[in-house]
Amino acid sequence: MTTPDAHFLTVVMAAASVLTAISTAFTWSRRAYPGGRYLACLLASISFMAFTNAMEMHAQGTAAKIIWAKISYLGVVNIAPLWLLFASHYSQKDSWRTPGRTAALWFLPVVTLGLVLTNELHNLIWTAITPLTSAPGSVLVYEHGWAVYLYALYSYILLIIGSYWLVRTALVSPRLYRLQSFGIVVSAIIPWIANVLYFLNLNPWPGVDLTILAFAFTGIIATWSLYGFHVLDISPVARDVLFNNLQVGVVVLDNHDRLIDINPTARQWSQLDEHSIGRDFFEEIQAGEQILRYKGLTEGLFNLTFKDRPEPLEIEVNIAPLKDRRGKIIGRVASMYDVTKEHSLVNAELNWGRQMDRLSHITRQAMLAEDMKSMLQPLADRLGELFGAVEALITLWDENHQATLPAAAFGPGRDRFPALKIEPGVRTLTMAVLAEGRPLMIEDTHNTPYQDPRVARLFTRRSMLVIPLVGKAEKMGAVLIGFDPVHHFTEEEIALGQQAAGQIALAMERVRLLESEKRYIAQLAALQSISQAVLTSLDLKQVFETVVQMLNQTFHYPYVSVYRHKNGKLYLGAQVNYPQELVISEIPVGKGVMGRSVRSRQPQFVRNVHQDPDFLRAAYAVESEICVPLLKGSDVLGTLNIESQPPQVLTETDLLLMTTFGSQVAIAIEHAEIFSETQRQAEKERLILEATADFSAGLGSESVMQAILRHMIAALHADVCTISRWERENDRVVTLYDYSPMPNTRNRQGEHYRLNLYPATRFVLETRRPVFVAADDAASDPAEIAYLRENAYQASLMLPLIVGRSQQVYGLVEVFRGAGAAHFEESELELAQGLLAQAAVALENAQLYTQMEHHATIDELTGLMNRRRLLELGKLEVERSIRFQHTSAVMFLDIDHFKNFNDAYSYAVGDQVLRQFADCLQSNLRSFDLVGRYGGEEFVVLLPETNPASASEIAERIRSSVEDMRVKTPLGDAKLTVSIGVCLQSAVTPSLDALIDRAGQAVHAAKLQGRNRVVVD
Repeated sequence: MTTPDAHFLTVVMAAASVLTAISTAFTWSRRAYPGGRYLACLLASISFMAFTNAMEMHAQGTAAKIIWAKISYLGVVNIAPLWLLFASHYSQKDSWRTPGRTAALWFLPVVTLGLVLTNELHNLIWTAITPLTSAPGSVLVYEHGWAVYLYALYSYILLIIGSYWLVRTALVSPRLYRLQSFGIVVSAIIPWIANVLYFLNLNPWPGVDLTILAFAFTGIIATWSLYGFHVLDISPVARDVLFNNLQVGVVVLDNHDRLIDINPTARQWSQLDEHSIGRDFFEEIQAGEQILRYKGLTEGLFNLTFKDRPEPLEIEVNIAPLKDRRGKIIGRVASMYDVTKEHSLVNAELNWGRQMDRLSHITRQAMLAEDMKSMLQPLADRLGELFGAVEALITLWDENHQATLPAAAFGPGRDRFPALKIEPGVRTLTMAVLAEGRPLMIEDTHNTPYQDPRVARLFTRRSMLVIPLVGKAEKMGAVLIGFDPVHHFTEEEIALGQQAAGQIALAMERVRLLESEKRYIAQLAALQSISQAVLTSLDLKQVFETVVQMLNQTFHYPYVSVYRHKNGKLYLGAQVNYPQELVISEIPVGKGVMGRSVRSRQPQFVRNVHQDPDFLRAAYAVESEICVPLLKGSDVLGTLNIESQPPQVLTETDLLLMTTFGSQVAIAIEHAEIFSETQRQAEKERLILEATADFSAGLGSESVMQAILRHMIAALHADVCTISRWERENDRVVTLYDYSPMPNTRNRQGEHYRLNLYPATRFVLETRRPVFVAADDAASDPAEIAYLRENAYQASLMLPLIVGRSQQVYGLVEVFRGAGAAHFEESELELAQGLLAQAAVALENAQLYTQMEHHATIDELTGLMNRRRLLELGKLEVERSIRFQHTSAVMFLDIDHFKNFNDAYSYAVGDQVLRQFADCLQSNLRSFDLVGRYGGEEFVVLLPETNPASASEIAERIRSSVEDMRVKTPLGDAKLTVSIGVCLQSAVTPSLDALIDRAGQAVHAAKLQGRNRVVVD
């Protein structure tokens, strides 16, 4: 250690005092700003402390030095409280800063100051004071008492609290605010670090308080913050509340046109980012030279036009002065409004409440109806009121006869419209909108290609909004909203119409499901699915694969194939279930049943292939065959072929269905030929919209995943697509879905790959960035290149599958092209990412639908089926028992004295009883028995294929198990018993309702006989 020079230290302390005094004067001139008064007082206290320490160093006598040391505490005791008050004001902690708390901050400082002035009486501040040397004016060494350490601890606590507030403010503030807050925190921490070193005797100059020297740096940093970051000119605000949630653009400027803050809406319109903060707003914004004329404007209104956007954007800017509490202008606030759609927004505001109320009424009325006739007329009335239209029509569609069926009307034609007869095949607006698969906005119904002129004469409305009614399974009809005179439809009207039509379509489908047989619904579902593929896909591979898969899965045809006709030969397009060794990839039109259908241009139905000499065997044990030519006029585009094996027999119904399918497949082939040559680029741009419709058509994750596979193959002209799940805990990916329209393609479903062996795959999952891989690209991952070569692929594209609003990486989507194919391009990557973005929304909706479906059928308390689901499945089971002459039984169970559990213990104990009872039921029943909560403490069990003896045995087993149960209660274990009524299916109980009623009567008898028993009806 060295002996400090008193003259040198005097100069240093004086310099620190002058520097902080300059900062104090500058800050005091801005004391009206938030925190300015406290910061000025803080700097003044620091300047005073430095000055008194300089005077102490300059004094020659020990007594004089002690006097100046005591005087310096007038500044010392104010520093920590003033720091906390400044930090609270700067960090917007106004609610904390009450008069009582502010006064309390000075309690310990005042006590400490009193102890300093009276130290000679108690020595609590300084226990000993000795000169460092014998020379005159030597530095004094102070031995501190416990009161000094107590006040130091108090100061450190206030420092930490204030610094925490500032750092927290910085972390949620833009870049410039962070620099402000961190600069202030740093300027405060340096002196306190020096103070700790002083108390620990670690300073190189004994007796010299390094805190004072450190405050010289405080003055430098504080001044730099004042001039460099404009600490008091720019103050953070509650941005999350004031800015981020506003739909109006907001820009905050200071008096020098510098950008202080900007909310997300204004940022989107102006295309400015965080780096523009602190710069001249009028020079940063790209709105032409027109903006420069408004520089320095304090208050006023002007417009900005952004012409360099995909659509011109007109923004109205209203500048108003921003004043402090004294009325002084400290900046400006610019409010920005998008006025390009002002009129439509005003109309939407006026009509929104009324439209939502009527739409809600439509939804309730549609879902409560039990039959089509009673539902459609009130819905037509509500539609007319919803749109304020002259006329609202609802039509049905007969797919078999290609006919439009007028159903209900609002307006002058209310009574006449349902009686209209329109011949099958006549082109109507309903036919057109169902063919288009999207709303049609027809401004002149008398001059449109969408309907036959004969039909147009039946209606007097000049303009029509036509919206398709399409369910999961079929085309059901259309909604037509009519106006007079010519009406220009807005996007809001179209969206509202689609929403109303969606609710009506759901209700119609529900009613039809109640009225139709299961087989008929399955056929319509398949027909709709293939129709959707025809209308939305322009890829032959996808169309062919969809056809064969749907026919196989829905109608259980064991062998299905589609062939393409070209140059006198039939080439295999897609097939399902044919043995690999017998697959025929190419057939001349002069051979086979398929060749005969091409030559005759007629469907071929072979009931017994063994008696047909033209039959070509491509599968074992084939019994019958139907082959349908795919016709475009007189040209044969290909063939659709199904084959069956015993015991399945093909019928005339199958022939009719295949003929219908064949016409749709022919349309798909024709569309593909046209668009593949003339509108390939347009096809790519539409793929995302088409895929979105396909994703939305399915309510389950499985259907969405399958749709992803199909659309990725079609959009990227690839050969294989897989979807893998990322198992983070196992550090691997597992292939869940594997799809390829090509024959003889290896199925990878269930295969798993360790990520430590495939770095590129890990990169995609962890960084969420796609990767291209090519077998002939040396820069690609060697492991991926080896995988491509092993499977005879030329190129692959790997993309992360991100699901839901949480943006979680679900797994990996990989698309492959075979040998000789081209590499993937950037444009194809953009298309693939767009498809996956839409798929992510559909996957989240599918997950939500699954959860809703589960809650709708399961009793939440017991985990058993609820009453509605039990009755729904039970009726089907009873009908099946009657059809196949099986014997079934119903048990009705009622927990004895259940009310006592609720009254004596609590409803929580009662709920526990119900859960334990449900677990007991499930453990004593067979896997195929149906059990559900009927209501309260009543339960119903349906026992399929059960004779009287077995039913009694099962009931007695349940009764005994329940009797052995013990329920834990606050008063100890309690016993539980149950009364059971059993009823066997017979001629007097032909329905589930009758069975349950008789079983309930048996329970009543068991109750009368003393409970805890089984009574068989």
